[in-house]
Amino acid sequence: MKKGHSFLAVLGLGLGLASFGGASCSQPPIQCVVGHGNFIAKYTLVEGTGSCADLVGEKIGLSTFLAPNADRTLADYDKRSIAVQSDTFGGLVREREGLGAGEDDIPYALGAYTTNPDERDLCFAGGAAGTSALAPAELDLPEAEVMDAMGNPVTLPAKRLRQTWENLSVYVTAAAPGTQVVGSMKYEDLMEGCSATYTFVALFPAVHCAKADADGKPTNEPDDALCDPNGNAAEGRTPSGINPDYRVKCDPTLLYCVLDETPRAAP
Repeated sequence: MKKGHSFLAVLGLGLGLASFGGASCSQPPIQCVVGHGNFIAKYTLVEGTGSCADLVGEKIGLSTFLAPNADRTLADYDKRSIAVQSDTFGGLVREREGLGAGEDDIPYALGAYTTNPDERDLCFAGGAAGTSALAPAELDLPEAEVMDAMGNPVTLPAKRLRQTWENLSVYVTAAAPGTQVVGSMKYEDLMEGCSATYTFVALFPAVHCAKADADGKPTNEPDDALCDPNGNAAEGRTPSGINPDYRVKCDPTLLYCVLDETPRAAP
């Protein structure tokens, strides 16, 4: 997301631990999954040029897919893929919906995802730990004419963009089923001729944490209390939904809750 850009994106699941009659049960193993819903990804620039180097973060969505088994009647739980889509690309597709533009484009990266977490509870994609590269997300959108809310014609500019997601490492346990991701992302504007590479840390769920004014309207000030996983009923603050084992804070630029500790997803 460029500074001031709006957010959005894609996907969760969890496992529990039970005991019966005083007998303990071992925790069942969990395979590689990802949180189902919006992550907030905070970008750190490695190198770049032009407007491509202005990104600070955005919502991203991740989803996993199972291949069919040999007779195509069931899912093959030992062969899975992962897709990654940014809000930037998803927003452009939604903006051009119904215009016939970009219908053959792929707004998400896609490729193999490991099946089982390793000894550090990490799953991998995009070249990490010997996995294959993810196919990049690519959009080639021609100029298009639309009408604004007032019925006035607006010209949407042509865009040719590519986003490559690499070296993804996902923290996966029964208590934290794919809620932290680290990796790198390359953003290219093929019309401007710029490109930039970033590292990123992504947290699920994406929780907005702008402080509200006296009228209840969000301000540009961060409020760490909104990241509290327990909430505060007396103050009318609901739980954030973030894993209580994580230390988090409200990022003053993104105004979303981000990790305030070394990511457990770091390889």
